[in-house]
Amino acid sequence: MTAPNQSAWTRRLRRLTYFAGVFGTFYLVSSYALDRMREARMRALKDRKNKDLLKAHFTTLLSTLSFTLYALLPTLSPQLESAYPVKLTSQALQGLSNPASSQISSISGAETESPSHGILESSVPDMPVQVDSREGSVGGAEDVRRGSEQSEGPEGSVSESWASEFRGRRGDEESSHAETDDGLSSAVSQPISLPLSDLSTSSGSPPSDMTASSHFHLSPSPPRHRDASPTGLEALSSKSKKELWRDLKVQSLTRAITTAYLVPLLYLLTTSQLSTLARERYLADVRASLPPVALASPSTPSKDSWLPSTESGGISGLIAESASLLPDPLALLPTFVRSRLPWSSPVHLSAEDQELALLRAEEKREAEEMERAEAERMYLTYSWWILHEGWRVVAGRVEAGVERVIGPMGLKRELSLNDWEALTRDIRRCVDYEDESNMAFNFTPHLLPSSPLPRTFTPSCPLPSSPPSPHLARLLSQTRTHLASPDAAYLIQSGVDNMVSKLLESLDSELYRPAGFSMFPTERAEGGEEDEGQTRRLAECLPAFSRWGKGVWEGVPDGGVEAVLGMGEFEGFAGLIFGDWA
Repeated sequence: MTAPNQSAWTRRLRRLTYFAGVFGTFYLVSSYALDRMREARMRALKDRKNKDLLKAHFTTLLSTLSFTLYALLPTLSPQLESAYPVKLTSQALQGLSNPASSQISSISGAETESPSHGILESSVPDMPVQVDSREGSVGGAEDVRRGSEQSEGPEGSVSESWASEFRGRRGDEESSHAETDDGLSSAVSQPISLPLSDLSTSSGSPPSDMTASSHFHLSPSPPRHRDASPTGLEALSSKSKKELWRDLKVQSLTRAITTAYLVPLLYLLTTSQLSTLARERYLADVRASLPPVALASPSTPSKDSWLPSTESGGISGLIAESASLLPDPLALLPTFVRSRLPWSSPVHLSAEDQELALLRAEEKREAEEMERAEAERMYLTYSWWILHEGWRVVAGRVEAGVERVIGPMGLKRELSLNDWEALTRDIRRCVDYEDESNMAFNFTPHLLPSSPLPRTFTPSCPLPSSPPSPHLARLLSQTRTHLASPDAAYLIQSGVDNMVSKLLESLDSELYRPAGFSMFPTERAEGGEEDEGQTRRLAECLPAFSRWGKGVWEGVPDGGVEAVLGMGEFEGFAGLIFGDWA
């Protein structure tokens, strides 16, 4: 072959080699780029799906919290009613006022005008002491004795209803009554109704599974147990009118302020428990969605789960990346190249080995699921503690604060809304801080019991003396950490602030700014602007406190409970617990 022919073939081969190299390189590069783009698109779709699932999961958690709180409230309602029986005290007081009357008058309606005048001083024992409404200081015993002497009045001039004892004409009282010992004139007497009677029935929400177990046990003795029976009514009837009015004052205020504490405390415990369980279930579902390292059967969601299962989670990528410190170099190769590598083929097992491995994995998974479900059920049962034991400590502290601040105060003492704000702050100071020091009171032992279980007032306590499983012990330890954190202390204070604010708003709307109500029509008509300094007697405010405290436990939905449920701080607290992957 001549040199020119060799040169031509050489040029053709060189060109073919060049074009083959260019096309091969372009093919490899394009395949790699398409694979990366496809993987990026799939990753973006997966991340979006994970975020949507995570959002739906957390939204379900929040709705579960609301439902659970409303389901637990009816468990506390009869215990508070038994501990602070406003109805029985009202009946006993009515019996002293009018023994012929056999039924108590309606508390929410208006009373008939009393035919007798001048009975206010004798029927309402003003326990006069030198009291500053903002400081709650207690006067001497001499003033108390004088108040008790004033409380003994003629019993023959009582009206048909005990509530009518507070009714009298302004002019008659000005001419027949002198100024009381606490410096307040009894000339202006307004219609006063006793705090809301608990006689009215309401259709409470049915108890949940968490409260069903507690209903099989007898309710424990409240801090100040009073038998809601004719015998208990007879025992109250043996008290004097002054003692009954003092009990009525303490019961109404204690029940309302205790309610303002118990709702945030119960919501805090429920948030910690359900958020912890939601996180545990979420992590279990994420692990089940990851590719198995060894041969295992597909994961199925637990039927005992209280939250909906998710196929994959937003942290699956985090768990997958943390499984290896170094990236897989084979991941840089195109898919069609990796599929043809000899060591990339899966290990094929025989049918018998696969069936045996699947059976063992299924048995192990079922055993773990049963153990975990039982631990989670027992974990939720620990809310029994605050529902039957812990609430009594809180109520006892509130009652002590009410006795200290409001106890020595006369029933005819004129109080404005600003005075009530100051009084509630003083009561809360007695509850939130220890008496000996300025240390904040720790509510954690009364929300969740310590291990071993302390002595209880109820012999049929469903809680074990110590956690029977490590999983349950770990859940309880995490919850105690949550409840003892500064965030939990802040949530308790914020929740109580919100409830007390709703209480004062209810007091303001019913007594100080009632729609269409005019204390003195002529004066109100002449004065165009609202009177910021108007006052009401302490006895007049008791019905509003009792109605608000009763409505929280029986109203679904209730404004106070909804205000706590709508607090973004509690949602943020649930998010912190739910997102604690460590």
